[in-house]
Amino acid sequence: MLSTESESFSKLYIVFTYTLFHHKTGLRKICLAGGVALNCLANQKIMNLPFIDNRYVQPATSNAGVSAGAAMYVSSGRGFRVIPVESALLGMCYFDDEIEKVLNDVNIPFIKINNPAATVAELLEIFD
Repeated sequence: MLSTESESFSKLYIVFTYTLFHHKTGLRKICLAGGVALNCLANQKIMNLPFIDNRYVQPATSNAGVSAGAAMYVSSGRGFRVIPVESALLGMCYFDDEIEKVLNDVNIPFIKINNPAATVAELLEIFD
């Protein structure tokens, strides 16, 4: 019951916030970020508002989204074309053998850990 009420309040608050935002700025396009921005029902309500033409949801929902958003904002303000991030899976995919080869080629020492969870658990016990 509490989660349902919390969900309803969240949607109302989000819609109220963007309504207020529009009335103060006149902007018809919005960019959302953070975990709340992934609320599908709230996004649907926002898109149904008559004064919202488009919205973009930044897929990086952690604090990383703040720095990405700041970079996009500043870049846009300086005249650069900002390409929307289509996925939170950014960058190339590399296989372990490719990474090992590069590290060996530039003589960077490394240790390959087969079970990171077990290794971290052992280290935590050592430093406990």
